[in-house]
Amino acid sequence: MPKEKKFQNQKAEKYGADALRMALIWGTLVENDIALSEDSVRGQRNFANKIWNVSRFVFMEKGYKKGGYKKTPPSKHEDDKEIVAELKSTKRRVTRLLENYRLNEAAEELYDFFWNRFANNYLEKSKSRRGEAQKILDYVLQESLKLIHPFMPFISEVVWQEGKERFDSSHLISAGWPK
Repeated sequence: MPKEKKFQNQKAEKYGADALRMALIWGTLVENDIALSEDSVRGQRNFANKIWNVSRFVFMEKGYKKGGYKKTPPSKHEDDKEIVAELKSTKRRVTRLLENYRLNEAAEELYDFFWNRFANNYLEKSKSRRGEAQKILDYVLQESLKLIHPFMPFISEVVWQEGKERFDSSHLISAGWPK
């Protein structure tokens, strides 16, 4: 077995297939060799954990709209408007980057949006007004999982199934690409 294949198999077993998959995409620059390290795989495992923890937080609240949201739910709160605008911008950028085969840039954009803007910023701000913010939390998680799915299909589908009554499709694999 080639050395690279053995390394990949060991890392998939240790950190999970999604972490390895995302690390491979993350380290792939156009017209360059793949830069894959154990630190990168570990970092993507941490990202998978972040996705799981954010979804558990969102799912704690029972006041959700059954069947999800086909379009953005209304809100007058400035924080809600800001995260929805950032999500819309992220959807456009990720879609454009994927269409141009810039997979690593799309992965980085998605990671930054989900980890920093959604989890670290918006989620923290929304804790004090949890009930009011729930519809936006559900919507942003729903749309984020659709964007994450091509990169991390296993964790995103498992999370989707955990909260499927909140989302606009019974299976993430059959959900439409965010518009």
